[in-house]
Amino acid sequence: MEFNFRNTEIAKRAAKRLKKTLPELKLSQAQEIVARVFGYSNWHQFHTVCENNRENGMTREAAEKLLSDIMHPYLSYKITH
Repeated sequence: MEFNFRNTEIAKRAAKRLKKTLPELKLSQAQEIVARVFGYSNWHQFHTVCENNRENGMTREAAEKLLSDIMHPYLSYKITH
């Protein structure tokens, strides 16, 4: 199942947080993991879908809640504004 976002902002923050939590990962590896969590085969596919889906994608609030729900068991994830 793919989750559709209006942009990659939330996912980028998730990848950076994952990288910070697991410093042995490269940022590109963290991005690939986040893309797969959201149902995409890779970051490029995720980014492309987001860019083409600005009008129909998930709102920022919904994306933040989804990300928090998914990542919480694995990281103490908190989105900061």
